[in-house]
Amino acid sequence: MTTWNAYMSDNGDGSTMEGLTDWLRREPELRGKVKMHSKPIGEGDLGAAADIAIVAVGSGGAMTVLAQSLKAWLSRPRRSRLRISLESEQGIRMEVEADHPEDVERLLRELSKDS
Repeated sequence: MTTWNAYMSDNGDGSTMEGLTDWLRREPELRGKVKMHSKPIGEGDLGAAADIAIVAVGSGGAMTVLAQSLKAWLSRPRRSRLRISLESEQGIRMEVEADHPEDVERLLRELSKDS
């Protein structure tokens, strides 16, 4: 079974990623697999710190739960676009800018082609 790391980030103020991280942690199958990483602002950087939600999942049930949860979260009203990147332990990388649940479906179709 392939292990995937899913990285999710936005272009907002960080509250979006905190909300997404809390949302994903409520999924029993994802408990203990969701982390929030904050990149500190470096000297000379403009803007706020970048927050990234990281989820480590296998290609089976937990990936399905992650996808379903992301689709449900994207159905809710919000202002930020979500960038979802999947990276396998073999170095396969896929990425999508997600505004709608259909964007997650597109990423899953790409994932099934490469699996």
